[in-house]
Formats: sequence, structure tokens, C-alpha cells
Amino acid sequence: MAVVTPLNGDGSVDAARLLAHCQGLLVAGCDGIALFGTSGEGPSFSVAERMAVLEALLAGGLPPDRIIVGAACAALPDVAALSHHAAAAGCAAVLMMPPFFFDGVDDEGVFRAYATAIETTGTPAPKVLLYHIPKVSRVPLGLGLIERLAAAFPDIVVGVKDSSGDWPSTERLLERRGDLRIFVGHEPHVGRAIANGGAGTICGIANAAPTLLRRLCDAPAGPAGSAARLAVDQVAAAFDGRPVIPTLKALTAAASGFPGWNRLRPPLTPLADDDQEAVARLLRSAQRAATVGAPG
Repeated sequence: MAVVTPLNGDGSVDAARLLAHCQGLLVAGCDGIALFGTSGEGPSFSVAERMAVLEALLAGGLPPDRIIVGAACAALPDVAALSHHAAAAGCAAVLMMPPFFFDGVDDEGVFRAYATAIETTGTPAPKVLLYHIPKVSRVPLGLGLIERLAAAFPDIVVGVKDSSGDWPSTERLLERRGDLRIFVGHEPHVGRAIANGGAGTICGIANAAPTLLRRLCDAPAGPAGSAARLAVDQVAAAFDGRPVIPTLKALTAAASGFPGWNRLRPPLTPLADDDQEAVARLLRSAQRAATVGAPG
């Protein structure tokens, strides 16, 4: 799941709280943790900060083979440095966003960017998940480009995180996935994706409702999964008309009872108090609804 990043009052990462949060999520049924992705405000943190936090989590006992590290950076040497650090630490994979700084980048440019990042990472080579999130990166990863990268780096490019929220596109990707593992980031698509061969989800709502996502992944077509899907859809409604990351943090604050989760790094700002309260009500309502189909 895509973990959000807790901050201290001075804006630094609260590594102790993050470790406890990650440990709790694994106990609650999450298979692994994705650090410093979009949900984790990854681009807001320096390479040094991200490396230091990973080391603190590993020192605290978090298993490296259950960690995916977000390597979204504008500069390719930074992508390579984060990827090398994660691979050397034994992490399961790195999540690579396409170059997101310049307008008008074509597929050849995106391919060269990925190839440069991978080829300059060194050894050990990381396992790479391509990150398709065009609403954020403004650089879509088309099927042809994905297939080209997988063919060029068959032992390195192992999967895709598809956060497009575009089901027809996701369905085509699943149909042509080959050996790639496809994870969806858009929670309302989790059940359908798994039913069509998807590997699972790397999503933000699991910060606040990990057991709902676990039930949905385990039985997407059964009664428990159906109830979980409806509950997840209710939680997802919290994002209607609200910014994604502040809403994720408000959900996490509501689930944990710790308001400090609402701290964000600029340029992001917390939700207004009334929106935080509305998000908390949606979460409570979804959790109550989910108990109807929960296994006895």
C-alpha cells in the first residue's frame, strides 16, 4: 500500500511514527509498504531525507523485502541514486515515475529517461515498477512503451502501478500484461483488476482502512469482498472535490485519532476543519457498512 508520511511540527519526517504505522499496516494484512510515492509526498523530500528514513525503518525492523521505494525525481541521477540505495538495502522494488518536469515529452524521450535511470543505477540492479499516473505526471505510459521497456529490461522492469483511474486503459494493460505484475492505484478498480489477473493494489486508502482492502483483495467476488468494495467506494467519495493527499492525511488522522497526520509540506496545505470532519464521518460510515458483509 502507498503509505502517507507523518511530519513533525518542524516539517521533518516523524520516522518513529512512520515505523509504527507501517508495522501496524503489515499486521492488519498489507503485503507491503510503498514509501515516498505520490501519497507519501515523495517529491517534497530530498534524496538524503528519503534515504535516511528508509534506513531508520530498516533499523527499526521493517523487512526490506516488503518495501517498495518511490524514486520520483526530476533529475535522473537522483532517480538512480535512490534506486541503488533501495536495491542495496534489499528492498522489493522501486517505483519509477516518468519524467514529469518538461512538457511535450514523446515516448522516445520517456524510454531514454527510464533506460538512463536503470543503466546508471549500478549493481545490484533494482526491480522496477513503472508508474502510470498521467493526471500527476502529465506523461502517460502507453502500452507500446511499457512493452518496449519490459523487453529491453526483462529482469528489471517487473510490473506497473496503474493509477490512471481509466478502466478501459487498465483492462487493456491487464490483457497484454505478459509476465508483468499489474497493481492498480485507483481503489474503485481493485476488485475488477484482481478478477482480471491483476497482482493487487498499491493505494492510499489502505492507510485508514487496511482491513477493507485486504478483504477486497482476498475475495473480490464474494460477499465479504462485495461489502468491502462498497465500503471502499464510500471512502473514495471523500476525494470528491477535495485534493488527494490532504484528504488521505485527513482519513489517516481520523482512523488513528492523531490530528498531527494532517501536517503537510508546502505547497500542500491541510483540509479545512469542516472538510476534515466530513471526511471522518465518511470513514466511520464506510466502516459500519463494511461490517454487514464481514466474515463471522
